[in-house]
Amino acid sequence: MPFSNRIASLLTKTRKIILVSIVFGSTALSAQEGILDDIFGNKENREKPSKPTLESKNKESENPERSKLRENSDKKESPAEPKKDSSLETVDKQDASTLKEDSKNSVVVEKKESEHPRKHGSNHLLEAPSGLMGTHTHAPGTIMVEYRYMLMNMSGLYQGTNKIDPVLPLVFPHQTTTNGSIAGFSATSPSSGNSTYMMTPTQMNMEMHMATLMGAITENLTVMAMIPFVRNSMEMLNGGSYLKTYMSAQGVGDIQGRISYRTMHKENHSLIVSFGLSFPTGSIDQQDFMAPGLPRMKVPYGMQPGTGTYNPSPGLTYTGKWEKIFWGTQALANLRDGKNANGYKFGNRYEASLWIGLKVKDWISFLGRIQLDKWENLSGSDPSLPITMNPQNDPEKQGGRRTIAFAGTNIKLPLISDFETRINFEYGVPIQQHLNGPQLGLKSAFNLSAQALF
Repeated sequence: MPFSNRIASLLTKTRKIILVSIVFGSTALSAQEGILDDIFGNKENREKPSKPTLESKNKESENPERSKLRENSDKKESPAEPKKDSSLETVDKQDASTLKEDSKNSVVVEKKESEHPRKHGSNHLLEAPSGLMGTHTHAPGTIMVEYRYMLMNMSGLYQGTNKIDPVLPLVFPHQTTTNGSIAGFSATSPSSGNSTYMMTPTQMNMEMHMATLMGAITENLTVMAMIPFVRNSMEMLNGGSYLKTYMSAQGVGDIQGRISYRTMHKENHSLIVSFGLSFPTGSIDQQDFMAPGLPRMKVPYGMQPGTGTYNPSPGLTYTGKWEKIFWGTQALANLRDGKNANGYKFGNRYEASLWIGLKVKDWISFLGRIQLDKWENLSGSDPSLPITMNPQNDPEKQGGRRTIAFAGTNIKLPLISDFETRINFEYGVPIQQHLNGPQLGLKSAFNLSAQALF
């Protein structure tokens, strides 16, 4: 075969081989791409738009507004925004409803607390010294039950501002209002003279237990009733033997009623006008043995449980508050109306108090108070109380004035059932006293009150 023919035959075979290789290569490549598409997805199909179908042609023929709505719905249903789990949606809805109910309940509770300040101790007007009454009012329908204990420890004999030895009145004559006999005989008519005493007081404890019931008629009007039980005991020095003797008297005192009306009430300020009236329910004829060998005799004026007269008692109280600090002032008068069955009446008594306190915690507060007292001598006399027996039997040696400094604590106890309980107490000592003596002076004073508000 010629060389040219061989070359032509070789080129023909080479072309056939190339064509066969191209066919088999394209077939293998398409098969490989099909397998990869099955595994990973056809990328060209995702990137290249699909050929128009009958449905797409129908969409193109639709109203443009309808197509826009369809596109918006397609966007909402797009898998790019993962759907929330139905269980999570349920939990979220339950949490939202629970929070909503809790907020409603808290609003209701706060509203109830504001409507009923007696609960949970929200009424700051309750923050007042334990030794004072009529310092606050309550919400309508509220009832407060209170127990009070008051103790005055009297010690030392004073004449004016000077403390004197109790032996002096037994040895040296003192001016007396009346020179009367002793041992149960009646005193003579009042006159002026000098005399020694058969005995002088050295110490006396004056105790009072009081039950109080307080009810609110309206938000501004409150009434209360008080029943006291009095117990007085005195230690004396006998002028003959210079030995100590003792006497005591006890019984129900003068029952008192009081009305309090709140004339001003702002967020942090309150003004209350009150009026009380005591009734002569206490005894004025208590007797005891003065000394060995002597018969039973009436105890002195100041030891009797009662006064024997109707005693009006007007008062005015102001209270204020700023954040955790509270303060107040009170003026009170105890007036006497006429003489009692034994021919005398106690002198009028006037009291004024000023206090300030700090609420340290929601359940405890501390306060200090200054009290000014002034009381007058008796008018008239009991003929069965001999003047020369004891200076406390002298109507002209009963008056005086005194300034006392108190320090106290108010404690709110945990709620018992649906009512609030409090315990308040204070302790005081005199910082100045001027007495129409010889007369026992004050050594200390203690006041305690336990309140239940429901």
